[in-house]
Amino acid sequence: MKRLSYIIFMAVCAATLLCSCSKAKSIMVSTDRVAFAKTGGEKSITVTADGPYDIKDCPDWLKAEARESELVLTAEQNNTGAMRECAIKLVGDNIEVPVFVSQADKCTFITPSELEITFPKEGGTKEITIDTDGASVAVDCSDFAGSLEGKIEGNKLMVNCPANDGGSKNGAIKLTCDEITNVITATIEGSICPRCKGTGKVTCSKCGGRGFYFGGDMPVGCGRCGGSGYISLPNYPPMGGKKGSGKMTCPDCGGAGH
Repeated sequence: MKRLSYIIFMAVCAATLLCSCSKAKSIMVSTDRVAFAKTGGEKSITVTADGPYDIKDCPDWLKAEARESELVLTAEQNNTGAMRECAIKLVGDNIEVPVFVSQADKCTFITPSELEITFPKEGGTKEITIDTDGASVAVDCSDFAGSLEGKIEGNKLMVNCPANDGGSKNGAIKLTCDEITNVITATIEGSICPRCKGTGKVTCSKCGGRGFYFGGDMPVGCGRCGGSGYISLPNYPPMGGKKGSGKMTCPDCGGAGH
């Protein structure tokens, strides 16, 4: 009797072991194509299977792991300069399901959260979020000749502007990765009037800066910029008047220069 019980026990264990080791006869995936950016990272797809399955033909740059009802794929950063492609296989009992994986070799987009920024003349720092699939974004602030600095920290662009004692400045902050470039337009407000460069004066709109205009055939001193009466010029007799300065009060700053 004991021997019979032992035989039955062993048979049950063998059957249980056989069932637990049997491979999936049905494997379905939510998608058979997965694309990674150059930077790599982790992605997962849903796998519906009626048993365990093996993962085959996985290259060195890709890690594939079965976790409950998911297949988790992890790709390294692609620094090869070439597109990566592979087809890994989920293998069960008389069934083989391919999953095609690709990885880009170049950046395809750089998207800043702001495309226009303005600093007051006192300067300051601005933080802009950068969304990109590139591995490394370069920042070019050369339009500002050292009066503006930008650097990437994680997914943020930090832009620092010192106080500006001169005129206002406008230019572009260029963000570049591989063959992709995007531009943020930047303005630094100034302490000096940009129109008159701080002088408070601009070219006279009436005489064009000459200080006189012609009244009929005779030169006449420009009254807008300070002339009066007829003036003496070469080939013209003296008429006792005077030329204007050729300058008038700056309409933007009212002559204040700032």
